[in-house]
Amino acid sequence: MTGSFQSIKGLVQNGPAVPPRPADNEHPQPSLDDEIAGLFARRATNSSNSSADSSGSFPGSEGHSSRDGLRSSGQRPTLQGGEYSEADALELLNAHFMVGESKQETAIFRINNDGTISFVPADEFKLATQNIFVKKGTKLVPAEKFWRESRERHERVLVFEPGGTAEPHEYNLWRGFGVEPRKGWQKQRRFLRHLFKVICRRDKQKFRYLMCLLAWFVQNPDKHAEVVLVLKSREQGTGKSTVGKVMLDIFGQHGILVDDKDRLLGRFNDWLETACFVLAEEILFAGDHKADDKMKSIVTGDVLQVEGKFRSCRQVQNRTKFIATTNHTHAVAAGARERRKVVYDVSNEHVGDSAWFDALYRDLADGGTSEFLWLIQNLQLGTWHPRLIIKTDETAEQQRMSGDSVSQWSQYCINADAIAGSDQRPHLDLGALTSFPDLLDAYTGFCKKTGQRAVGTEAFGKACAGMFGPRSRMPVSPGSNKRPYGYHVPTASNWQQEVDKRLGL
Repeated sequence: MTGSFQSIKGLVQNGPAVPPRPADNEHPQPSLDDEIAGLFARRATNSSNSSADSSGSFPGSEGHSSRDGLRSSGQRPTLQGGEYSEADALELLNAHFMVGESKQETAIFRINNDGTISFVPADEFKLATQNIFVKKGTKLVPAEKFWRESRERHERVLVFEPGGTAEPHEYNLWRGFGVEPRKGWQKQRRFLRHLFKVICRRDKQKFRYLMCLLAWFVQNPDKHAEVVLVLKSREQGTGKSTVGKVMLDIFGQHGILVDDKDRLLGRFNDWLETACFVLAEEILFAGDHKADDKMKSIVTGDVLQVEGKFRSCRQVQNRTKFIATTNHTHAVAAGARERRKVVYDVSNEHVGDSAWFDALYRDLADGGTSEFLWLIQNLQLGTWHPRLIIKTDETAEQQRMSGDSVSQWSQYCINADAIAGSDQRPHLDLGALTSFPDLLDAYTGFCKKTGQRAVGTEAFGKACAGMFGPRSRMPVSPGSNKRPYGYHVPTASNWQQEVDKRLGL
């Protein structure tokens, strides 16, 4: 991506000059403000807001003769009970149902009014058609039996090709974006300021990564990002969810809000099959290791194992992209050399500022979301990928909080500027030779207070050697002939460097 962020800083802080409103007889092409022309590319691209059935007609209307004009006009007969001829029954049922076939299952689906489809269990299909009968000579045949056995029943091969098209015999589960892109600037500028000032705390590096990430999301709806952006704040009402809600509007039917971890990590998760963007609100907690492991699998895996009620368990390609929000201080378990999570600590600058948020949401509803979609669709990324994560201070903080018990005890001592943890002995100064028994006592005391499992004496000794260097004999204490081993504990700043090395920071 080309361009500098020097101009955007002034833009988001002060705002651009508002161009005069054009006269009614003028129709100028909307454009981005000159101050960010060097940042955002203007190459024209085609909108991906298309689908295999973009004509507005119902799936199943293609390739069948029309007896009453309903098929060709995009309308369909009402599903109601009665006696029908074979042709009319076939037309009726093909307009409302289809047999969908994938590599792993064949099932009946209902065709909804908006052209989407939903799985129909066998008993529901029987109930829906139980009052419909087909005239076959002098006999009346149940519509369910007639349609199931008909060679002309509506059948499609199910595919999910975001941004792509389907062959006539296929049904593309991708239904396009939820809004139409629109070139312009006036209605999205408040949102861009919110991203820069609140979400990124005026950090240009964070803003660059965020914009590239959101652009990658919409330019690659058929891929999974392999990382999760975590937006955290200690207060509610900061506006951290605003980013995710705009992306939910953009992804439409393929954007999912999840505020219950069992929905995301539980057994029945077939909605993930057509999910391209997920906003996970308050489902992450660093202490839930089982959930964290399952989340890692969803974020990074090339395939997902999904299962629906009354449906088979099957594997599908992973296309999910995640933004997570939380108010937890220790939000995520971030391991050494973390490469899956990028954490932003959101500013509370506009908490309770109704004027800020009212104007922001008004502009988004009045076309700002469409303008933002056009902007990130046309942002030139080159070979950029979300895996090119940035190391934020917040991510490092989560890594320190997620470290093993030795690392967490070390951080506790660094923050206290003393050897601390034991309630039985006074704190000892840093930057001095400290006996191993005193270090061990402080460490085990810390683990008892925090409910952590302490490592064994030998493992703790190796950890001390790794952080402090070789052990040394302590001077002889008054009234004792014992000379225990000890370690030269560094000052807080130097110890912090050793802990960060231990965590891969």
